[in-house]
Amino acid sequence: MDLPDPAAARMVQWIPPRWDWVDPLKDIQAQVLDLLQELQDEDGLSYLFISHDMAVVDQVADRVMVLRLGQVMEEGPRESVLHDPRHHYTRRLLSAVPVPDPSRHRPLLPPAPDGQSPVLPLGESFQRVRLETVRGHHRVATTG
Repeated sequence: MDLPDPAAARMVQWIPPRWDWVDPLKDIQAQVLDLLQELQDEDGLSYLFISHDMAVVDQVADRVMVLRLGQVMEEGPRESVLHDPRHHYTRRLLSAVPVPDPSRHRPLLPPAPDGQSPVLPLGESFQRVRLETVRGHHRVATTG
């Protein structure tokens, strides 16, 4: 009988099966997010979490990086980026988060000032941005 490769055996063991977290009365997304938080708390894990759902990002992230067309528009601590956004694209993403109370509405945002389309004529390239620090570790994209 062949013994398993030690590296492969370690990979199989790194996360034990966990069915105790399944709750049939709770939303699956919420259960997965709770499990990720529990694993992070117990084992000190870090995650690269990619999402368009800013409400979920607010729930799971310590640091946030907002990308648009492959470029960083804003990045920094979650509190700073999500609760005091400085870039218009971050504000637009946050304005798309549904409001749980149907009697409340978010104010409409004006059109984006740059109006940059993701479709460019052949031979043209996007204007590169640079990041400027606005406060502490909170940085925002500027052109030029």
